[in-house]
Amino acid sequence: MSAAEVLKELRAAGIEVAANGDNLALRAAQEPSPEVLEKLRQYKPAILRLLKTLESKWSIDEWHDYFAERAAISEFDHGLTRIDAEKNAFNHCVHEWLQQKPISSAPGTCHQCLQPNGVIQPYFLGGDAHTPSHVWLHPNCANQWHEARRVSAIASLEALGLKTRFSEN
Repeated sequence: MSAAEVLKELRAAGIEVAANGDNLALRAAQEPSPEVLEKLRQYKPAILRLLKTLESKWSIDEWHDYFAERAAISEFDHGLTRIDAEKNAFNHCVHEWLQQKPISSAPGTCHQCLQPNGVIQPYFLGGDAHTPSHVWLHPNCANQWHEARRVSAIASLEALGLKTRFSEN
């Protein structure tokens, strides 16, 4: 069992888990069973790492609402099938996740291969006027780096319980 599976199981049981420093904070309508508490103890380090990875400006509910809203707009306003509407909504979520998780790197070294030689170009990833986000990459490393970020975003969103019901992404 993985930390993501434990979190899904807890969420299904009505137990919310959040990181509070090096501890887990639980919120539930009733006292968790000894089995649940033992599972939390067993997976605590992995759950904490996962929760830190999943930190976002938005709550899980806000992500689910965003997905549902994007799917509804695609289906009802743009005439897509439900399958295509959910695929489109998930892609919007991936894009939003990447926007909310900008990465910066220092110039002079490729962020993907970590090599300082060759042509290294800045790729603007967003941010704001005070803290723009640039990552420096070799042109031939850019596609691999972008794909790795996209795969990471997909895994993070799926760990939050977002996924189309009809397709692999």
